[in-house]
Formats: sequence, C-alpha cells, structure tokens
Amino acid sequence: DGSEEPRALLRASEAQREELERRAGELWQMLESTAERLRVCEVEADDATLSRDLAEARLAAYREELDEAHGALEATVRDRTSKLTQEVEALKQQLADSRAALARCQDVGANVGLGAGQCCAQSQS
Repeated sequence: DGSEEPRALLRASEAQREELERRAGELWQMLESTAERLRVCEVEADDATLSRDLAEARLAAYREELDEAHGALEATVRDRTSKLTQEVEALKQQLADSRAALARCQDVGANVGLGAGQCCAQSQS
C-alpha cells in the first residue's frame, strides 16, 4: 500500500516535532533558570559592592578619626613638653638664684665671721 509510507513519514515527522517541542521546553526552562541565577548574581554583586563601599567609608572615617587623634596627641605632647621646658627653665633659674644667694650669704658671713649656715638662717628669718 502506497499510503503507508506517507503515514510513516507523518508519524516520524510528528515524533520529530514532539521531540523538538520537548527540547524547546527544556531549553526554555534552562533559559529561565539561567536568567534567575543571573538576577541572583546581580543582587549579590550589588550587595558586595555596597558592602565594599560601606567598608571603604568606615575605613575613611577610621583614618580621619585616627588622624584627628594623632594631631591631638601631638598637640598635647607639644604643650606638655613646652610646659615642662618652662618648668625646667624656672627650676634652673631658681637653682642659679639660690646658688647666687648662698654665695652672697657666704661672702657676707665670711666678712662678719659667721658660718654659712648661720648667715643663711639669719637671712631667712
């Protein structure tokens, strides 16, 4: 029968069409799955970028805070050093003045016949 061959071709063609539709459905699912993974990756990338930006902002703030603290520490050290230097200079001057007074007292005491301790005791009273 000659009609059998076209029917076989029609069945084969129908089977191919069904296979192609099945394959197209699978590819469509793969495409949707890939698109969803891409959206997730984009969100994760945005989150990572935001996290990095926040970390960089925090780091900049910490650096600024550290610079301010460093500047304040340097100012405190300079001020304290200056005050200590002034105190040392004042103490040196007091020492020089005391030595000069002691020398004068010893000179005066020697002229009047007193010991240095007696002269200084009298000059303090």
